Amino acid sequence: MRRKRFKKLRWMAVLLGLVLAAGATTVWSLYAPQVKALKAKDPDRFAALVKQIRSFHFLEALRIHDELQEMTAEEVLLLRYRKLKEQWHEDPEFRFEAWEGELQDRARTREKKKRQYREERTRIEKARTRRKEQTLEEAWKKAGAWTQGLLLREKCIQYLKQERRELRRRRNALELSRPAALTGKPVPSMQPVPDLCEDLVPLSHDPQAVRASVERLKNHLNYFYFVRLLDDLGLPRKEVFPFPSRLNRMTTGFTDS
Repeated sequence: MRRKRFKKLRWMAVLLGLVLAAGATTVWSLYAPQVKALKAKDPDRFAALVKQIRSFHFLEALRIHDELQEMTAEEVLLLRYRKLKEQWHEDPEFRFEAWEGELQDRARTREKKKRQYREERTRIEKARTRRKEQTLEEAWKKAGAWTQGLLLREKCIQYLKQERRELRRRRNALELSRPAALTGKPVPSMQPVPDLCEDLVPLSHDPQAVRASVERLKNHLNYFYFVRLLDDLGLPRKEVFPFPSRLNRMTTGFTDS
C-alpha cells in the first residue's frame, strides 16, 4: 500500500515538473500518454488536478487522480453526454451552432446520396446498354444472310417512313421550302416505302449482298436515322463508318434532317 502511494506521489512530482517546466521533453515523452489519457476522460477534473498540484495540495490531487484512473469507458461516455445535454439547455449559441451543423451535415449527406445514386444509375444504364449491344451484335452475327436481309428491310421501312414524315412536317411548316436547293441533295423518291426498301435491300443468301445493302442504306437514309438502324440491329458504327466519313455524314445528315 505504501509502495503504491509512493508511486502515485512520484507520478505527481513528475506531473508537477511537467506543469512547471514545459521544456522537459524527455520526461514528457515518457509520461505524455498517461497525461493525455487522464485529460481525455474528464478535462474539467484534470484541470482541477493540475491546479491542486500547482498549489502543492498533493492529497487532494491524489484523490482526483484516483477518481480519473478509476473512471470506466461507460462513465466517460455518460459524463460527456451529460455535459453536452447541459450545454444544449443552457447555451443558445451552442444550440444554434449544433442545429446549423446538423443541417449542413444533412445537406452534405443528401448531396452525397444523390451523387451516389446518379453514379450508380449511370453505371447500371451503361452496363444495360453494353449488354444489349452485345446481345444484338451476337444475334446479328448468328443470323444467316437471308434473315439479316429481312431485318434490314424491316428497319429500312421503319426509318424511311420516319424520315419522310419529318420531311413533310418541315415542308408544311415552311422551315425548309426547297431542301434540294439548300442541301444540294435530290428530293427523295416518292416511290412507296416498302417498294423502295425492296430495291435497297434485295434478299439473298450471300453475305456480300447484305454488306452491299448496308452500303445502299448508308447512302440513302439520313445519317441520324441510319445510325439508329445500326444500333437496333447491333451493327457496330465504327465498322460501317470510319471517323472521317462519319463526321462528313453527320454534317450533311444534320442539314438534311
